[in-house]
Amino acid sequence: MAKVWVYNWNHVRGGEGAAWGHSALQIEAGAYISWWPSRDDERHYAVDRNKSPFMARMMNRIIGTTNVYKVKHRCNPSYQHDITDEGRAADVVVEIAADVLNTGAIERWWAGYAYEAASYHSIKKNCSTTVIRALRAGGSDSHVSVTKLGLSGKLPSIDFFSKRTGWEPTDVMAYLRLMNRSLGDAKVNLNANNVAPRNVPVEGTGVQMCEAHGQPLLTCSNC
Repeated sequence: MAKVWVYNWNHVRGGEGAAWGHSALQIEAGAYISWWPSRDDERHYAVDRNKSPFMARMMNRIIGTTNVYKVKHRCNPSYQHDITDEGRAADVVVEIAADVLNTGAIERWWAGYAYEAASYHSIKKNCSTTVIRALRAGGSDSHVSVTKLGLSGKLPSIDFFSKRTGWEPTDVMAYLRLMNRSLGDAKVNLNANNVAPRNVPVEGTGVQMCEAHGQPLLTCSNC
């Protein structure tokens, strides 16, 4: 098993600097999981605001947005690509210790999830639901004890916890805080912004690179 980092860019609502936000997950010396909508393919909206303005108003009243659509996905291959797309480094970096998650299970889940024709859905299958599914594939729910935390009922499913508007980066952080309360800071470090993102394969070589210093990870003289 290996360490895992979760990167969160905050959702900024309205006004100058408004942004959807983003969540991504890095497995040490492994997959970088970052789920985005295609830039090139046509988006299929649940409600056409021009053709059905009344339905659009109703949707906006119920869930707070009409930007509900499905499109082919794309994946960013590294943290640096996400920084470029978001225009800044992640607002929060969470480091999960190597013995917490089954990263092999996450890798196997990811291989089946990110097939070429897979879709992105702004509510059901966005960046944040993808990160939560990755964590849960690695056994994260076993570290969020309902009894220990004094919560009632069962842990919410992704669909239920969507709150009709879909998971956002703030929901990912809420889930990680539950893990932190169960395991403590040594296992789930919620303030790991100083952790250097690493382990990005050089395309076509399979060599894992240290992003912090631009050298092969295993022989990086600065690590």
